[in-house]
Amino acid sequence: MFAKFILSFICLVAFVAAQLPHFPDDIIVFPDRDYVNVLGFNGANPATPYSGKKAQIQVYRSINGINTVVGEAFPTISGTNFAFDINHPFGYCWGAGSKYQVTPDVQAGDQVVIKVDGVQIAASTVLPIKIVQKNIVQNVVTLSGTGVLALPDPTFIDCRIVQPALVNTIVGRRDVRAVPAAAGVLKTSGYTSTLVTNGDAFTCTFTFFDGAGQPNPTNAASAYTGISSVSGWLFADAAGNTNGMTISEFEAAGGPMDSTCPAAAEKVKPVANEGFGYDGTKMYWNAGQDIPGATNQFNYYNVEVYRSALVGGVSSVSIGGAKVPSALTSAGYIAPAISAPLATNDAVHVRAIVDTANAELFSASKRKVHTATSLSALTAAQSPVFSSSNNAIVSSVTLTSGQGLQMAYTVTDGTTGVTPVLGTNAIIYASTKPIQITGTQTVVAIAFDASGKVSARSTATFNNPTPGKVQLATGVLVAPKNIRVSWVPYTDSTITGYRIYTVNGNSKTLVGTAAATASSFDAVDTTKFVVGSTYTFVVAAINTFNGVTYEGVSSDPTVAASFFAGPDVITHTITYKPGVELRMSGVGSVEGSIVSVYLPGSNVPLGSVAVTRGVYRMRIRPFGTGITALDIRTTFGYVSNGVPTA
Repeated sequence: MFAKFILSFICLVAFVAAQLPHFPDDIIVFPDRDYVNVLGFNGANPATPYSGKKAQIQVYRSINGINTVVGEAFPTISGTNFAFDINHPFGYCWGAGSKYQVTPDVQAGDQVVIKVDGVQIAASTVLPIKIVQKNIVQNVVTLSGTGVLALPDPTFIDCRIVQPALVNTIVGRRDVRAVPAAAGVLKTSGYTSTLVTNGDAFTCTFTFFDGAGQPNPTNAASAYTGISSVSGWLFADAAGNTNGMTISEFEAAGGPMDSTCPAAAEKVKPVANEGFGYDGTKMYWNAGQDIPGATNQFNYYNVEVYRSALVGGVSSVSIGGAKVPSALTSAGYIAPAISAPLATNDAVHVRAIVDTANAELFSASKRKVHTATSLSALTAAQSPVFSSSNNAIVSSVTLTSGQGLQMAYTVTDGTTGVTPVLGTNAIIYASTKPIQITGTQTVVAIAFDASGKVSARSTATFNNPTPGKVQLATGVLVAPKNIRVSWVPYTDSTITGYRIYTVNGNSKTLVGTAAATASSFDAVDTTKFVVGSTYTFVVAAINTFNGVTYEGVSSDPTVAASFFAGPDVITHTITYKPGVELRMSGVGSVEGSIVSVYLPGSNVPLGSVAVTRGVYRMRIRPFGTGITALDIRTTFGYVSNGVPTA
């Protein structure tokens, strides 16, 4: 199996080699960082005069035998020796200007393609060369890895350790290298190195010495903490210039370069798309479903059609597609138009785009042979059957169909039409989720099989006159002689009113009704309410249908509220002796109410006293002179103006 993979990889490399850029143009890929460095294309090579041009860079991957775009960006070629960087500081994000809003996990075998004005100008293949182990023993550091057999030439490889701290040592440079030299040993100041290959494996060895030629474990330890990499390339000219380089870094981490770039592909929760069909004009498929517990939901699909071709190193090319919306709560039977009819052996890839991470899952559908199918190819006996008869009064209905077919449905209240094949608002039916009916609604359903064959439509109208649960507004308003209960007005125009109850344990008592347009009820002082008692209310919507009144589920109960009549002070007797005292008395109605007296505009009471048996008496001394008015306030907010008389 391994040998088969290597052979396939070598064939792919040979095919792409004709598309490789030529010095000084180049494509350098750092797969462990999902980073691509592009050089040149500025006219230094007369065949590539693209300074200032908008480029298209794409990463292709073979998925189910089809080369599929898994990453894309649209950078501008700078005109300097450094054309542009992707996923590197001061460079471009993956997804820049592209519908593919994702940072791809660049992998061995991926093809990196560059186009200008839609025409491919260069391509390279990511090599499987990589370090799998890093060791240190005293003054010797070794890097071991695999991937040699995928190289066009076993000498197209080198190892490197970058450690800036070595600059100030006998090494005198920020990096050390190992190359497959003819003598097997690279000798330089402060260290020697070797790069030995054995089949698909390689080992790079770095041995560090001091100025006297003695082992130097200090510099070895410093190098061991540096960044280690192995490079492999697809071509080298007579002058030693390389092209199509892959640089694999042992310590590197992939993903977006910063938070401004799209999320990494592996962060996206997968969905499954099945039940694919095609009727000669539109494609259909069963909706994708989020994995249980996934935090990211998807809100639209990318649909692309790939056709076998042999163009620019890509075995299949996109001939058209569509961006298809998908309601998060009712994703289902989708029917997107495409720009060209499908042909036999075309492959359709359906990908879900998630909302929160704005990233894309790249999972292709299985390769299928698509042929036109009749929309009425299934028999009438296979059409969905409703659990209730037409015009029944129900809260929900279920569907059944023969031979275990899948079913889809739409629900309409008569204000929107239903297309012959249900359209993009349809919902895939699940036996565990009955169809909920609200008011009077018509349900249209079909059955379909995996090839896209569709049954005749089943249609029925159902009635659920029972209103939904009323949502209370926050809190209740308490005032003398009144408790006001408020709710959010019900939006269903079919309701005929509201009923307001007091509740006590499991029992409730009707205390009033309100019109369908009302949003509050005042529990005024009547024989139903006793001063000093506490009440809790619920509200229910009602609806009259065919002469019968249906009551919905009661609201949640209100907070408990006390009914009071307020300290209805009928008379005040105020005796005022300037500079000596103030005497007050009056008649109140609620036991325990506090009566306080203030100077007008002040919040500091001059005195306070409780109402006892409906009467209060107060004496304040000493009391100042020149007082012409007083404010008399109670616990419940009652305010009265008092005029003292001497």
